[in-house]
Amino acid sequence: MPPNEALAARDAALPGLALLLDREALAEALGARAVELRHLRYKPATSCAAAVVTDDGRWLRLRALTPERHAPKGSSGPSALAAACIEAGSPAGDRDVPGLRRLWPEQTRGEALARLFGEGRLATARLVPLSYRLGRRLVARLEHPDGAALLKVHAPGRFAQAQAGALAAAMAGHAPMERACGRSLSVVTRWLPGETLSASSGPAGFAEAGFALAALHAGAPVLPFPRSRADEAGAVARALGLWMPGSLGKLTAALETTMREDAAAGRPFIAARVISRGRTGLPRKGFFELARALSRGPQEGESEPEFLAREQRLASEAIRE
Repeated sequence: MPPNEALAARDAALPGLALLLDREALAEALGARAVELRHLRYKPATSCAAAVVTDDGRWLRLRALTPERHAPKGSSGPSALAAACIEAGSPAGDRDVPGLRRLWPEQTRGEALARLFGEGRLATARLVPLSYRLGRRLVARLEHPDGAALLKVHAPGRFAQAQAGALAAAMAGHAPMERACGRSLSVVTRWLPGETLSASSGPAGFAEAGFALAALHAGAPVLPFPRSRADEAGAVARALGLWMPGSLGKLTAALETTMREDAAAGRPFIAARVISRGRTGLPRKGFFELARALSRGPQEGESEPEFLAREQRLASEAIRE
């Protein structure tokens, strides 16, 4: 007996488990030609939750429940699922990741992005989910003609560390931060183009990616601030006060300090990597004002965006050396 069938046979408390684990039967129940199971959370004799994407791009959150737990909720989703005690809905039903309620239903998604990005270009972006980890996070690509971005919506207990890590990466020369929002628990960084691994990549492609990741993880990260604890991402957040009241002022002060130190040492401005909300991919205005005060502002005839691009390029080259 196949493993999934054997598991469903052992767990009689979940009558919908067999259907949930049978992709062909599940696709038929959902009215789709095909489905992919992206993530599962299984609690024997209690529930099995699944993140599912259909061939037409629908992202669903399904839960196989015991009859006792399903009965009070009543019928939800297609009748075949309800008959099997399977609850069907969108990721917005994930209470552990409350920010997802802003992104589903899709008809209201534009309003959520407008609130998140204000007048920035990404306010009108198209959201394309890439992965969804039940109870943990959603990862999505924000597509826009003027440049894409990577959006991550986190569970409350994971947001502060994710925000600190993204900031550390930006200051170390990787993807610049576009936005971080404590209300929606979202972190947005610039999209870095690359090659997507798929079945067509073959074992060699996955092995090459694995070796590259292993090489990155083997060395300690190069951070533009002291490492004070083993929990580096948490140390960065605490050092910058990112989860405390007045965090924006503390972050601004920290960035200004790095600018003064970089100017004194003749280095490119690492602060050029940190992007502000609502300025179409530019840092806060104070960045340019301080650069001019340090006699390191835009050259004659050079615009602020051109100066920024030059500083970002030089900073990235300096970090890689």
